Amino acid sequence: MEKKLQVGFARVDITPEQYTNLGGLGDDAHRMCQVVRDHIFGSCVAITDANGETMLFCPSDIIHARSCLSTPAREAISEATGIPFDHIMINASHNHSGPSTSSPHLETVQIWFKHYIKQMVKCAKEAMADRKPATVLIGRGNAPDMNYDRHYITNDGILATGGPKYPCEKHILGNDEIFQLVKFQREGGRDVLLVNWQCHVTDCSATPSDRFVMTADYVGVLRNELEGQLGCHFAFFQGAAGNLVPNSRIASENVREVHNYHVYGKDLAAYIIGALENLQPANPGDVKVAKYTFEEEVDHTDDHLAEKARYVRDHYFDFPTNKEKNDFVKEHGFNSYLHANGVAHRAGYDPGETICIDICALSCGDISFICAPYEMFCSSGQFIKDNTPFPMTFVVTCCNNTYDYMADNTIFDYDVYEVNTRRFARGAAEKLAKHFVDLLEELK
Repeated sequence: MEKKLQVGFARVDITPEQYTNLGGLGDDAHRMCQVVRDHIFGSCVAITDANGETMLFCPSDIIHARSCLSTPAREAISEATGIPFDHIMINASHNHSGPSTSSPHLETVQIWFKHYIKQMVKCAKEAMADRKPATVLIGRGNAPDMNYDRHYITNDGILATGGPKYPCEKHILGNDEIFQLVKFQREGGRDVLLVNWQCHVTDCSATPSDRFVMTADYVGVLRNELEGQLGCHFAFFQGAAGNLVPNSRIASENVREVHNYHVYGKDLAAYIIGALENLQPANPGDVKVAKYTFEEEVDHTDDHLAEKARYVRDHYFDFPTNKEKNDFVKEHGFNSYLHANGVAHRAGYDPGETICIDICALSCGDISFICAPYEMFCSSGQFIKDNTPFPMTFVVTCCNNTYDYMADNTIFDYDVYEVNTRRFARGAAEKLAKHFVDLLEELK
């Protein structure tokens, strides 16, 4: 009997067993979870070729897959399953309402790390046991007006970043409204649907009243909608969303922003379901992995701002009300706080020192995945998708580690968050995107 591609799926609850610090808004140490509105989950998708080689993806409802968490998790999974370490990808949804992964020194975070690793080892073993023969379908769809570039010039000529989408003269960067789909139709088991979509998972956390709430945000709603309506398993792969945020915000003269991640998740699910009828068969093939170590010098250009920046950072979280905090920011400039984070990112490196970033790409027949350990801007993601030799390439970010934002050339001309918190100088993002294309060519 001819051997076929096999695909297994499993999911586990990774909600902390006790309240922990939340991550994603730059103040992990001050943001303790007060309410668990929705449980958060980790999944495993095991893809095994006809020769028995396996690659394992572990999408999780977390902010980042920093190496302090992802490396021990991958090591434990490899030991438990026999899957090579380099074939295991821990990829985060970039959920800003999930546990902190940036503060491993905090006791609550350490406790949750152990819980996460234990649960994901269990999940990986269950996914391997669940493997069934599968055929592959691929396709794309459009989700208009579901995300937007958060950097834009208003009609009044003001640079706006991250707030509600007011009428604007121009967006500084581009947008990508195309989602990508891979569907595994399994013999004797539920189908597995992979979705690659690029948009920050920030709808809940950006609402002031929900700042201390734990939830999976719109990804959790999307999961419930797709699995409920289609009867399949679902896994979310965050794309090149560095500059893209949800367009579910209502702006008016008196109300700064209102978010509704429930509506967002349901609307996105409707677009995805509508695109499923256009999926096309894809060829399976051998599981392959290509790796590269990217070396780039740390950029210390703006470190002269450190004194003011650290002052702002040290005082930013001390205000009992948002009004007092906003007044302070107006006086000192929020970007001073962001410069402080950037200085902190670069503080451990001497002038001229380089950072080594391990990147990889994986493939199986017509489908491929690039795995970026940072927040990629959509223009870099689009470059990769435009130049891939594969019929389908998932651009997967926040994977196996994070070096935070990798700002594109264009945005360096503006005083914005991603530039102020950077580690590297202008051009690094474009170099990395080209290296990813080279890896895909190597796999092909």
